[in-house]
Amino acid sequence: MRYHKAAEISPLEARFIIDHNTTSRSACVVIEHYDQWFDVRCMTEQELASFLDDLRRTRLVEETSGILTPH
Repeated sequence: MRYHKAAEISPLEARFIIDHNTTSRSACVVIEHYDQWFDVRCMTEQELASFLDDLRRTRLVEETSGILTPH
């Protein structure tokens, strides 16, 4: 996956960010993708869209290669 500005964070950190009205360059402050949480406050809408595409693409490759089993 390409480098992105999103930082992986814990669920507790995500809850804190959500609850404390932090500023963001886009409409999102954190995202959760299959139990992984990411701080995306510093990403623009375009960067966020690219990051989400990469997460989906990586997940698809893992599922089709047999590394993961979908649930």
